[in-house]
Amino acid sequence: MKKENDLKENDLEVLAEARFFYDLALGSYMQSHASNNLLNQKIHNMLALTGSVTLILIGLLYRVLFDVSRLIGEGMYQIIALLVVLGLVSLFISILLGIYSYKSWKFKSLNLVTFTKDFYGAGLLNALEHAISELNDMTEKNDKRIDRKAFFYHTTLWFVVIGIFLLIVGFVLLIRIN
Repeated sequence: MKKENDLKENDLEVLAEARFFYDLALGSYMQSHASNNLLNQKIHNMLALTGSVTLILIGLLYRVLFDVSRLIGEGMYQIIALLVVLGLVSLFISILLGIYSYKSWKFKSLNLVTFTKDFYGAGLLNALEHAISELNDMTEKNDKRIDRKAFFYHTTLWFVVIGIFLLIVGFVLLIRIN
């Protein structure tokens, strides 16, 4: 009788340990998805802002540069125009990179139909161990996708900064001339 109780306590301890690791793996998987959603929101906001600003700047700069072209020397006009064009190109590149990083990246998830077919009746401990392994693999692959998306997002931000810097230099030169 005592041996039977010892086995049950040991089984409960093993099951509790497996449940702990399952909760840990599931929490990590959910954190991965939350990070992806946050990154998507940042990309969305950056795209909205950069797209709007770029369109406004194109209209404004077309008008200003057209009017100024008659007032300043050709050499200085070419420098200002080059800075403005490079700034706008940098902003366009940032928009394209933002769109690419915002695209749908294939995330891994647990196929419940297959999992149920494979592990129904195989024992709770066996199913938990397999689920932990699957969640860990999915989280690792999803985190790699998030890291790649974050790289493109950071590159996009650098192009935005470069574009704004070039436009500011162009405007400063334009103001100093007038």
